[in-house]
Amino acid sequence: MGYFAGLGLVANGLTLPHDLIAWALAMILLFRAYASWSVLLEASLIPLTWLVLAPLVPRQGAAWHIPLVAVVLIMVSHRVTSRAATWVSLLCIAGWVVLALFTNSLGWAELVFVGTTLVWVSAYAFYHVRPARCHQHGQIDMILCSFSGNTAHYAQVFAESLQGVLVVHRFHKQDEFRPHLAGDTLVLAFPVSGWKPPWPLTEYLLTRLPRGGGKPAFILYTSAGGPENAGFVAWALLTLRGYEVVGRLWCTYPLNVPTLRIGPRSLWHWADSHTPFERDMVLASITSAALARGDRAGLPVILWPTPLALVGFLLDNRWLNRFAYRAYAWPRRCTGCGFCIRYCPAGSISWVAGMPRATGTCYLCFGCVNHCPQHAMHLRFWTEYGGPYKTRWPELVAGHGSCETPANSCGSRSPPGLG
Repeated sequence: MGYFAGLGLVANGLTLPHDLIAWALAMILLFRAYASWSVLLEASLIPLTWLVLAPLVPRQGAAWHIPLVAVVLIMVSHRVTSRAATWVSLLCIAGWVVLALFTNSLGWAELVFVGTTLVWVSAYAFYHVRPARCHQHGQIDMILCSFSGNTAHYAQVFAESLQGVLVVHRFHKQDEFRPHLAGDTLVLAFPVSGWKPPWPLTEYLLTRLPRGGGKPAFILYTSAGGPENAGFVAWALLTLRGYEVVGRLWCTYPLNVPTLRIGPRSLWHWADSHTPFERDMVLASITSAALARGDRAGLPVILWPTPLALVGFLLDNRWLNRFAYRAYAWPRRCTGCGFCIRYCPAGSISWVAGMPRATGTCYLCFGCVNHCPQHAMHLRFWTEYGGPYKTRWPELVAGHGSCETPANSCGSRSPPGLG
């Protein structure tokens, strides 16, 4: 009877103090495994989801904690790089799912938790319980999308420990992007835009990316906060194009959305100076070295039980952006330097009556606003009340440095080739 009473205690759900204790233990395990603050920030999606749903739906026991259990077990076993550890983790997750299904009636929230967990855990099992394939990394193609220089800097740090020839293909103007991907491996690097990859890059991956034919791929991305399901979206797109995604990694970088940068400049200067975290830079070097050796690299691909990526695509896309986001210049500040016209990845800014004016769609990259030397460019009703993000790495902004034509490819083994 004591055994079944114990199962009932687990199945009926834990109280808030127990939730906090379980979460603290999970954070300790993840930090011990990865020593990365960004990993903890991403995993914080789980308690935030609990916090939002708890007042709305009754908790249905063990299913409430399935995302936490699966994330900790898979992420730790992935770091251990042992097939035996992976099998043990999968069996523990299966046992927890069975416990949840047979000890309680599930509400819609728990069904979402169970369903999303089964999707990403099944995908992970498909790729990682079979014998490891030996991948050759003689030449590595990197598709680099970076509007503020943050992702380019992260890619530069990642590239320092790669072996072989690295060929960087700078994705800036979608219509002009015609890379020749002749390498053995593909690295996709991009900034998270609205909890997803930028919509022009998404379109390219979905419709124009050459078929991979089983070629290994790695996902690298940056975000100012939790990236939500941007990595899973990129994984799905690469998988549809025939690539085998062997890992992913992301890092926290300064917020580059002027709309949200409200407050004293000194405050934002202080906040910007504290990211990226040094521990995340170390993890990037360790991960790229593991990728070069053919070992498990980075983080497993996870589908978080939140809808923010879908919301991002609804609020930021080719059609809505034609009228929802409109760039213009303040006449009293504009000096007519033409930087915004040269930079605009959508090619939507042109001279009208001697002033820059936008027509057509917008990438919502905020490049014209952030990089304008006179702070003259704005998105109407969006950025007037915030401060621009002045990049810490101006030499890595498209149009500067070694790649004067951002749409073209520039190949190099050295980090300066990422400019």
